[in-house]
Amino acid sequence: MMTTLFTIIHIALFGFLLSLVLVTAVHKLSHPGQFRQAFVEYEIVPATMALSLAGIVGWVELTVVALALVGFAIGMVTLTATLLFGLFSIYTGMLLFAAVTKGSLANCGCSLNTSNTPVKPGALVARNSVLLILVSTFYLSSTDTHGTLTEWLTGIVISFFLFICYSAFDALLENQALLNNLRLKHD
Repeated sequence: MMTTLFTIIHIALFGFLLSLVLVTAVHKLSHPGQFRQAFVEYEIVPATMALSLAGIVGWVELTVVALALVGFAIGMVTLTATLLFGLFSIYTGMLLFAAVTKGSLANCGCSLNTSNTPVKPGALVARNSVLLILVSTFYLSSTDTHGTLTEWLTGIVISFFLFICYSAFDALLENQALLNNLRLKHD
């Protein structure tokens, strides 16, 4: 019974984390100008270097997804977890840097939408910390079994649910920022 539960959790987190990285990669590649602007705003590296790096971030994410899929398929869960943990750690570090050096970002470059709503990096650090916990849970929930069809289907349904919850939370952060901005203009 516990093996079944761990297998479902493992599959659900795998599906959610990979779909999140895949969707954000496609978003960055389909809106390159917007992402470049957001990436430059972090001010971690000089603007000219940031412009060059911003052009490859989406491709790096797609590569992480591909390697994570291969790692999962051949049973190298450690590789998959390390790739995902490394990617989310880098993003969390960037947001932490922005939280320390700036009050807000016009666009974090990590959202699933195209809005330019100023967001507080601290809230995004908290969100990304939860993603890091989920990657750790993915790693810790691995089992020796590959799962039955029922476990896979259940895990996939749960991964969709997690993605919908993540998207809703992302929208709530944006709406909160919009409301705060409206209050400042109104007062």
